[in-house]
Amino acid sequence: MKYLTFLFLLFAQPCFGQSKALSKVINNIDYHQDTVKAVYDWITNNIRYDIAKFKQVDKGENLYKKGNYKNVDEFRADQLEKVIKRKKGVCEDYTILFEAIMNALGYESFRISGITKGPKGKLNRSSGHSWIAIKDRGEWKLCDPTWGAGQVKDGKKFIQKYNPKWYNVDPEIMKERHYPFDPIWQLSDDPMTFNEFKKGAQLDDENPAFDFNAVIDNYMQKSDKERMTDELARMEATEDGEISLIRKRKKSLQSKISTNDIPSIIEQCRASANQFNEYILEGKNKGFRGDKWTLEYSKNTLIDIKAQIEESIVAFDNVKVKSAKAKKGFKKNIAQSKKLLQKVEEELEYLESKS
Repeated sequence: MKYLTFLFLLFAQPCFGQSKALSKVINNIDYHQDTVKAVYDWITNNIRYDIAKFKQVDKGENLYKKGNYKNVDEFRADQLEKVIKRKKGVCEDYTILFEAIMNALGYESFRISGITKGPKGKLNRSSGHSWIAIKDRGEWKLCDPTWGAGQVKDGKKFIQKYNPKWYNVDPEIMKERHYPFDPIWQLSDDPMTFNEFKKGAQLDDENPAFDFNAVIDNYMQKSDKERMTDELARMEATEDGEISLIRKRKKSLQSKISTNDIPSIIEQCRASANQFNEYILEGKNKGFRGDKWTLEYSKNTLIDIKAQIEESIVAFDNVKVKSAKAKKGFKKNIAQSKKLLQKVEEELEYLESKS
């Protein structure tokens, strides 16, 4: 029998190195006593809020889909280049730039997404917000460079006005107007629920002390899928689905958790194909006379391969994607898996006849 080769598509995740534009920004910053503060000062003084882009996003335009990017990493790299070149952006652009600079300087950071309130305590139900946490000398600092850069007047004009208030904000002050979807980023040993944030009052329910530092340290060591799974679990425990921003966030996490399984599913398919090809070359083609590929070993291996392939097919069917290209890729992977499954079943029947 000929050597059967089964190939499975893999959705690559390219890495983007430090660009010339980012290097130029880093070299232009005046690093005085506090490096993190120097970056905050540079961004808030040099980046203007992009009202036109905000209106695009607020109307529901999908900039990621519109730009036909290969993946989220490519999209964010492009947004980083644009905010540096144009010196303007929305809240996510401010934090993408902040994160890129801090990471290049060797700091640990995390971009936070959540819900905010206006100066008078009115909940912003229509659009989410992004701010950032940076670990400096062992402690996490909360910063909102967007609010630190100025304010939008009447939704039409951005007034750039540096505000140091939103640098290294006390967590208790921050959570008065900022509610992260994942409560660990309140940096509080007594995190608020969403309902408490909405009402502006925290109940004294004598919850056990919450060691957010230990939880965050553990969280930062986990894979993307584990992080999203943890965040979703914490959201379910502390937030309701009353407003669309929370519902959308939960739905997005559920979709990303599912999509995040793709590489491992494909690798399982490839491993199964490689094992089957080895069975053909080292077992069947050599008459099962070797020390390893005996009839009994071959049969047990094929049974395991069959179970792995069936599991992979079910997993592929459960992955939900919108991209037409991705759907086409999944169809090819499923077709390859079913073809391999048929071959495995034929070989199992053949081995039964040899017993």
